[in-house]
Amino acid sequence: MLIPHCCWNQVLSRFLWLASKNTIANDKGRNTMILFEREILSELMVGHTHYIDVGGRKQASVYYPSDTEVHVKRPDSKIVSGSLAIKDVGYDVVWHNGINDNYNLAEHLGAFVYLDGNGKSAGTITKIVSGNPEYF
Repeated sequence: MLIPHCCWNQVLSRFLWLASKNTIANDKGRNTMILFEREILSELMVGHTHYIDVGGRKQASVYYPSDTEVHVKRPDSKIVSGSLAIKDVGYDVVWHNGINDNYNLAEHLGAFVYLDGNGKSAGTITKIVSGNPEYF
């Protein structure tokens, strides 16, 4: 099920309430970023496909069939899969090509964003769809 744009505020409010203790602020206390914990990550990820704006008018899609696996269709249409481990804050992926990565999902300025292991934005979620519409 697609979360309609009109409902993002309700979804965001629920997750912000649950995540309110994991905040990162810049040196002036503005632009607060809220990192999502295990419970929220599970709700947002497992059984859903995320469509991510990765910049440059390119999109990736990520499907999480369970709390132990992940499939990604990169902007170049190549599909990669890996083993997923959701942590207290963030998650680790061991890609089947042998590369290990860690990521976080966070709320920042009203949007859900992916963060790489260095805390830099890896893309913004544009929609979340229930199930596997990309047929990974």
